[in-house]
Amino acid sequence: MHKVTYANKLIGWFLLYFLITILVGIACFTAAYFLFFSHATTADFIDRLITMSPLATVFFLLNLYVPTLFYHYFRKLSTAIARVANGDYSVRLDVEKAGPLKHVYRDFNIMVEELSHTQMLRDDFINQFSHEFKTPITAINGFAKLLQNDRLSSEEQQSYLNIIEKETHRLSNLTTNVMTLTSLEHQDIVSNQTVFDLEEQLRQSIISFYPLAEQKDISFEIALSPMTYYTNPELLQQIWTNLLANAIKFTQKKGHITVKSWKEENVINVAFINDGPLISQDKLTLLFEKFYQDETAEKAQGLGLGLTIVKRILTLIDGRITVISNEKDLTQFIVSLTVTPNIPYRH
Repeated sequence: MHKVTYANKLIGWFLLYFLITILVGIACFTAAYFLFFSHATTADFIDRLITMSPLATVFFLLNLYVPTLFYHYFRKLSTAIARVANGDYSVRLDVEKAGPLKHVYRDFNIMVEELSHTQMLRDDFINQFSHEFKTPITAINGFAKLLQNDRLSSEEQQSYLNIIEKETHRLSNLTTNVMTLTSLEHQDIVSNQTVFDLEEQLRQSIISFYPLAEQKDISFEIALSPMTYYTNPELLQQIWTNLLANAIKFTQKKGHITVKSWKEENVINVAFINDGPLISQDKLTLLFEKFYQDETAEKAQGLGLGLTIVKRILTLIDGRITVISNEKDLTQFIVSLTVTPNIPYRH
């Protein structure tokens, strides 16, 4: 309720302004009387007063009309602010009927639209997180109950234990990724920046995924240019880890992944190319939404947060990511990093 009271203070200040204006008008009229009519006869005073009465009337009506008009506009704004303060994000003000407050009404509508979008994203995130969190717990609970059956064979027991281990790992990853994303969303400054060997970092990242790629008999083609880069290496490592994991997940058995890097003027590009299923154009913009997963994904292995983390990190370090998916170019995730001036890069 304190938010509503604060919004209504606008009306209080307006009424105070109105009263002050009336008092100033009376003071001015009194001053004019003493300046111009103090030495006049009674008859002259009455004649001049009658002469000035139309002007005084106009002044009074104008002084009454203008504040009343502003009061009408401010009252609408105050009421709308009160509704937003109480959680109603559907309220909008009619800009065409805003008079002198047209720009204020327009900015108010933009603000409420952004608040509404933020609230929708928050509610959606909570719902999706609850679903993603509940799924592995349900699986773990179900197979734990099945393991209580003494008549299970050793093969069945091992199979159920493997599923429990897999779901536990998934739950752990979900928690880690949510914590990482939350931390990144509240971070505006990149700390611990240094110049490091970008080529070597990429190479080591690829090597760490060899065991996972071998499970699907996926081959790699690597074409990395020798170069260094200046940023927080741990943040950049998370980008490579998520993009490589994503490429392997979507690449079919006996598939092929290409990782290459090159420099164009003041931009370093790193491309991850896979020959897996193509992504439809209408879904390209959805890839970086929280918990979004394409129906072709192996959902048991995905959480839908990896690319969101990638996008957030790139926003922090002034980078960008481009996604291309067609029969000619296959599916490409191209990371573009801006070279910081006056940093001793090697390329």
